[in-house]
Amino acid sequence: MTDPRSVLNREENRIRANVLSMAALARDAVARAVDSLMSQNAELAEQVVGDDARINTLRRVVEQECLQA
Repeated sequence: MTDPRSVLNREENRIRANVLSMAALARDAVARAVDSLMSQNAELAEQVVGDDARINTLRRVVEQECLQA
């Protein structure tokens, strides 16, 4: 039989890792967005917008993990 605490620990660690990854992506996106504004670099701004899908995907993953935990 699987120890429930062990299962919860693994789930918590997975959620934490995904939240930290999402936060790092968001932090980098904000920095790149500010850079694009300061340098008026439209190409960089478009990259930031395009990369936003990765952040949204991780958000949905975390939401699902929290619902399942």
